Amino acid sequence: MGALRNSLRRGARQVVARHRFYQRQSDCVYFAKAAFVRLLKDRSSLFTREAWRFNKVALDQLQVFLETHVVRVLEKANLVAIHASRVTLMPKDIQLTRRISDNPLDQLLL
Repeated sequence: MGALRNSLRRGARQVVARHRFYQRQSDCVYFAKAAFVRLLKDRSSLFTREAWRFNKVALDQLQVFLETHVVRVLEKANLVAIHASRVTLMPKDIQLTRRISDNPLDQLLL
């Protein structure tokens, strides 16, 4: 019993250490790069029929911007859920956050 308990603690410590490591990195991204590029190309094809080409630095900057925006929206939605005395984030929290927000990008990005 004791060995099992120690192994679980060790695994939990490794998870916490890995989480703290990624939090300390300033260039940590939440979305996979390949999935983000597919999403960006899909969305850019809605505007024109020709394929757009993106610079690697521009892709990185767009990804950081989009991730920052999504995190801010989710943080605000979490505050809405807490105000409603709930712990679970629901779609209606995100919808209310987007409706209240004065940022026009909320209507385009999410």
